[in-house]
Amino acid sequence: MNIIAALGPTNTGKTHYAIERLTSYRSGMIGLPLRLLTKEVYDKVVKIVGPSRVALITGEEKILPTNPQYWVCTVESMPTDIPCEFVAVDEIQLINDNERGYIFTDRLLNLRGMSETLFLGSQTSEKIIKKLLNKIRFHQQPRFSKLSYSGYKKLGHLPRRSAIVAFSAQSVYAIAELIRRQKGGVAIVMGSLSPRTRNAQVDMYQKGEVDFLVATDAIGMGLNLDLNHVAFAETRKFDGRQFRKLEPYELAQIAGRAGRYQKDGTFGVTSDVAELDHQTIMRIEDHNFEKINNAQWRNKNLNFSSINDLIESLKKPSTKYELKNSPDSEDLKTLIKIYENKSLEKLLKNKDTLKLLWETCQIPDFRQIGHGIHVNVVETIFLELFENGQLSDEWLQKNIKGYSVLESDDIYNLSNKLSHIRTWSFIVNKERWLSNSFHWQGKAREIEDNLSDALHYALTERFVDKSTTNLRLKFKDNKELLTGLNNNGDVTVEGNYFGKIEGLRFISQFDKSEVFMKKIYSSINKIVEKEITKKILHILSSDLSEFSLENSFNIYWRSQFIGYLKKGDDVLLPKIQLICDESIKNTQRQNVENKIQEWLINYLNQQLKDLFKLKNADELKGNTKGFAYRISEELGTLDRRSVEKDLKILDTKSRRELKKYDVKIGKYSIYVSSTLKPGYGKLLAPLWLIYNSKNLKILSMQEQINSLPKPGITSSKINNKVTKKLYKYAGYKIVGNYVVRTDVLERLDKLIFDNIKLNNQKGEFVPNNDMVSLLGSSLTRLEAILKTLGYSKKKNEKRNIWLKKIEKQKKITFKNKNKKNLMKKDDNKFFNKDDLIKLKERLMFEQK
Repeated sequence: MNIIAALGPTNTGKTHYAIERLTSYRSGMIGLPLRLLTKEVYDKVVKIVGPSRVALITGEEKILPTNPQYWVCTVESMPTDIPCEFVAVDEIQLINDNERGYIFTDRLLNLRGMSETLFLGSQTSEKIIKKLLNKIRFHQQPRFSKLSYSGYKKLGHLPRRSAIVAFSAQSVYAIAELIRRQKGGVAIVMGSLSPRTRNAQVDMYQKGEVDFLVATDAIGMGLNLDLNHVAFAETRKFDGRQFRKLEPYELAQIAGRAGRYQKDGTFGVTSDVAELDHQTIMRIEDHNFEKINNAQWRNKNLNFSSINDLIESLKKPSTKYELKNSPDSEDLKTLIKIYENKSLEKLLKNKDTLKLLWETCQIPDFRQIGHGIHVNVVETIFLELFENGQLSDEWLQKNIKGYSVLESDDIYNLSNKLSHIRTWSFIVNKERWLSNSFHWQGKAREIEDNLSDALHYALTERFVDKSTTNLRLKFKDNKELLTGLNNNGDVTVEGNYFGKIEGLRFISQFDKSEVFMKKIYSSINKIVEKEITKKILHILSSDLSEFSLENSFNIYWRSQFIGYLKKGDDVLLPKIQLICDESIKNTQRQNVENKIQEWLINYLNQQLKDLFKLKNADELKGNTKGFAYRISEELGTLDRRSVEKDLKILDTKSRRELKKYDVKIGKYSIYVSSTLKPGYGKLLAPLWLIYNSKNLKILSMQEQINSLPKPGITSSKINNKVTKKLYKYAGYKIVGNYVVRTDVLERLDKLIFDNIKLNNQKGEFVPNNDMVSLLGSSLTRLEAILKTLGYSKKKNEKRNIWLKKIEKQKKITFKNKNKKNLMKKDDNKFFNKDDLIKLKERLMFEQK
């Protein structure tokens, strides 16, 4: 018996070699890791020997001619009781896979061809195969072409004939949408697709109808595609237990799809993925990976005496240290769950019933709808088989009828239905379970084909712009293109939408880098340039009232975005950043900017008139003028502590003059009261942020502004997203972990002062509902703010009594002591103590 291991990287012709060896014998069998790949190899073998001689067996599909000589199967479905001259198993390195490894290990150890046995796979498996098999020859398969790393590229800059790889359906669809917008369309390849859908998508790619393909790691298992480049949009995947980084050999398995036969290929990263490290790159390029040291294994000699004995026999350890017990697979997990639930315990009295249960536990969970739900499905099928011996036509019709195609089905509905019908396809292929298995196999295949066709159509409609394909064909014919523009600014070419003129720029729907797109845009640019020039003339002649400032930063003209504010020479006089096409001439650009600047100066003077009035108050003189300048420089609010010395210099007249300009001098702040209005805060905070932020982008600044308290909020917790200084210019003062509106803090101080008066000037007060209501919050927040302001709670009191600031309390006590001392002193030179007592008594008598 000849046993060979043909090991090497991708693109070494291993699968082609296996098909050649298979068809050179009178009978043969090959096991493949994926249903998609199995169907592809089946089609190739059929072309060589004809359909009447080839059988296809997967868990969900069987094609069995009368006397097949060749068997193309998934590894799990390989019949082990059929003698064949030749047997091959592909991707044998999967003996180390946590989920399916034990099946590949079993085929490695036990399945043989009468003349030749061939194992195909990665060089990583060489070491463990040598340990497990004595008489085996190794064929090293060199790669036909060179694979090299090309670094990071943005999605929009990826070369034609690229595959973008992600590891979830959600990521695949999101990337496909981005590529469609920029490149015109993509094909989709995922393991969850049926072979029919996948083949239709790949055919569209191979024909050149689209130049890009978005896929999961399903493309890594032997699927032959015309790829020049593979870009990883993700390098982490969920392996059924956890999210983890892909190992270098796993990345290589996928990257190796780039470059076919003697054509070199490249691989790299895209999207948010960081550059691969040097060591990983070298390993992939040199095909140098750590060897597999263990193979996953599970005991085949099962004990059906009881469910407990069955579980123990499945978990029985191997006697060979090279064989590592496989983690609990889905079928074993299902069996354990049923055992723990005790729901079927009474029925499992004999070996035949237990064997039936174990067989139903091996129904795959294609739907991935949650293990608990899958266990319920297994129990339902088991009970039906136990009670009735078979699955009746009525029972099957009831369960399968819901998976037909509906007009309302979208991509997600169709994908979900396909995953469900895969489960039922597996069930109806269990011939002993049905009385009419042939009929139901055909029914399940018909439903799957209809769903597959509908899904292909839905994917194509969603992720392929047919207009791009048509335009490619027109350019090949060198036909003149008709370009149009409607009243909404939509630009069309041959009736197909290509972008929109918004404001003074053209926003393209597609990437301009491709050759045929460059030709289109040379046609588009003429009509765009003409329209924008026309719009500029309207802007220059328009009234200032037609401009507006939206979202604190963005400038609009007649509801069209044309620019945004940026730092100027003064905080109250920002500059304009015009957003426009590069085709606009410098003189035109400058004229538009001057027009907008004229509007902006006028707008700010109107909206901030009280602040500008104070800033330009020429009638104020001396210290008063200087103080007014400092207030306006700080956009209307000063912290009192920072100017306490200067404040003492101001006399009563100066204070009255400042009051005319609405300046309030409070205990904590000095402020222009109108600047605390929402309209002012809406402008002052962004203006300060623009002037003082060096590298902050508009979106980040907008996020900060949106994180400030909304109008009407008098106090709130500090938001860490907001620069602390910004609160001041939004009209708030920071008090510990909170911010309180500047004027509200002064009103709170007055309420406290009035409350102290009611307590006979003892420096004590009781927080009340007015104070809580003023802050628009709770008593807890009020007390936290009081503590930060320096007030303290009176000790040993059941009531909620608070004291004034400690230093002031001492001062009051000291004054009271002085008064007592003065009363004790007898410094009166005119009266002694007895005379004063007599005078008091006489006055009281006269009053009577």
